[in-house]
Amino acid sequence: MSNLVVGTNIFALNARRNLTTVGSKQTKASARLSSGYKINSASDDAAGLAISETMRAQIRGLDMAKKNADDGISLVQVADGALTQVDDMLQRMRELVIQAANDTNTPDDRTKIAQEVVQLKQEIDHVGQDTQFNNQYIFREKTVSHTVTEWTEHHPAYQAAQPAVLYTAAEERPAVTMTVPAHDAYTTPGYWINGAHHDAQDAELVHAEDSPTGFAFVKSATKAYDDPPVWVPPQDHPAEGPKTVIISPAIVAGQVKTPATPQIGDPAHPDAWDEVIPLDPPSTYTTFESPRFWLQVGANTGEEVCINSSVIDCETLGLGYSKHHPMDEPLFDFPLTEGNGWVKWLEDALGPGADDVAGWDNALNNLDFALTTVDTLRAAFGATQNRLEYTKNSLSISSVNLSAANSRIRDADMSKEMMDLTFANVLQQAGVSMLAQANQNPQMVMKLLG
Repeated sequence: MSNLVVGTNIFALNARRNLTTVGSKQTKASARLSSGYKINSASDDAAGLAISETMRAQIRGLDMAKKNADDGISLVQVADGALTQVDDMLQRMRELVIQAANDTNTPDDRTKIAQEVVQLKQEIDHVGQDTQFNNQYIFREKTVSHTVTEWTEHHPAYQAAQPAVLYTAAEERPAVTMTVPAHDAYTTPGYWINGAHHDAQDAELVHAEDSPTGFAFVKSATKAYDDPPVWVPPQDHPAEGPKTVIISPAIVAGQVKTPATPQIGDPAHPDAWDEVIPLDPPSTYTTFESPRFWLQVGANTGEEVCINSSVIDCETLGLGYSKHHPMDEPLFDFPLTEGNGWVKWLEDALGPGADDVAGWDNALNNLDFALTTVDTLRAAFGATQNRLEYTKNSLSISSVNLSAANSRIRDADMSKEMMDLTFANVLQQAGVSMLAQANQNPQMVMKLLG
């Protein structure tokens, strides 16, 4: 039995300390049971909290990327639905062209056919220019404005000026052969370079004389030896056929060997450098781009998918124009009752020459090209939609797997937490009982004093 003291109640202090510890456990278990989370603050699991928050960012990003993919699929479906109508109209136009090509039709019949073709062209322009998704045009060119606030000027490396290098003594060089083409007689001075005749420039012609092998030429002091060789015929030169002449270039003392070169760059900058010059006011310009839509289909940067669209109108499809001539305005300045009225309508609808066999063939070729263009774009949209469907499924799988991993870190095991709470409650009750007994020990001293 320990000593009886009244100054320090060791039994009571131990009981109180244990009660405090149990109370802390009881508080944590209650918090986990009430929130459903094993980590309610950073102190619960610092490393686990950091990992869990990173996973939460990925999960929420994947869920939003899945929504983005759904929006992209919706855009593609709207685009494909519009192109379906364009396809149907092109098929109808092709059918009408085949009908109009038959000579059993009268001009009035063909005029009525042409009217429908023109109406269909206008509707193709309407569909192509006005189809939207979320107030964005799918088949129109995008206008992109650019602002330039500075421009860069490149400065070359510094090179000092170099004087010309001259020959110090006369030299003879190997002869050069040149073919002179057939030419008429002429009396003006001139010379030949690389088979072409030029009028004489006295400043460049120093000396020309007959030689046994042709005509020798001494080059000017302003010309380097490596220039093309020059042949100077006599001033009165008769007409003659093509011939081969041998040029024996000679070099005289003082002639230029290497021409002088000017200074390049700035001595203060021995190396090449770029100077950034601000523009005040800034310069702006506009560019036009094909319609395209970027989809963020991942939780991180660089995870995008591009939906490439195209401009859709009659001009792009090779069918001429129609949007410039709405049906409520006269298409031509003559009545359709004229004998060739249907021809003019068809030429506007299908192209020149629509009144003969070649014209009908050309119209059919144009429509086939338009159908191929539209169907190629529809195929691209279909492939993109299939890709986005797979992308969406992949995002869903990744989100589920990450959620499961995050749950193992963050979510509370309710059965374990209930067990811990029950255990803490039992310890608390026992601790209170022990604290009560410990508080009775000092009273035993009164009996000794009694």
